[in-house]
Amino acid sequence: MTGGAGRLLKALAGLAIALAAGLSLAGAASAHQQKAAITEVSANPRTGLLEIAHRFYIHDAEHALGILTGRPVNLHAEAGDRDLFAAAVAGSFALTRPDGGAVALVLLGTEVERGYLWVYQEGPADALTDGLEIRADALRDVWPEQVNTVNIRTNAGVTSLQFQGAAQTLRARLPQDGG
Repeated sequence: MTGGAGRLLKALAGLAIALAAGLSLAGAASAHQQKAAITEVSANPRTGLLEIAHRFYIHDAEHALGILTGRPVNLHAEAGDRDLFAAAVAGSFALTRPDGGAVALVLLGTEVERGYLWVYQEGPADALTDGLEIRADALRDVWPEQVNTVNIRTNAGVTSLQFQGAAQTLRARLPQDGG
C-alpha cells in the first residue's frame, strides 16, 4: 500500500472510531436514568371505576428489573418481563380508605409507548374520597432517590403527592366539588 493510501485508511479508521465513540456517549447520555415516575388516578363516570395509570421511563424500568432479577431484561419485546414489572408495581402501590380499609385494585396490564412503559390498574370509583392514604413505592427499593408523583384528578381539581426520601404513605386532601 502506498503512503498516501495508508494515511487515508488510517484517517478513515480514526474517523470511524471517533464517530463510534461519539455515538456510544450519545447513547449513554440518552439512556441516563431519570429515577422518576408519574401515576395518574381518576374516576371514570362511564364505567364507575377508578382508573390508575403508572408511567415509567422504560430504561429505568428495564434497569431496575434487571437489578432485581439479576438478568438482562427487554420490556419492549418480552411480555413476560412486562408482566413481572407490572406485578412489582402493583405490589408497591396501595390505596387505603380513611376508615383503614384497603381498596381492592386489579392489575389490567401494560403498554409500551415511545420511551415509556405504562402499567394500568383499576378499582372502585367510590374509593376516591378525601383522606385517601396512598403508598407509591415503585423502584424506591432499588433507588432511594426515586421520586414517584401521584396526581389524583377529581371534578374539583388535581391533587399531587410526591413520594421521595422517607415518605412511605401520604394522605390525599382532595378538593371538594362545589356543585
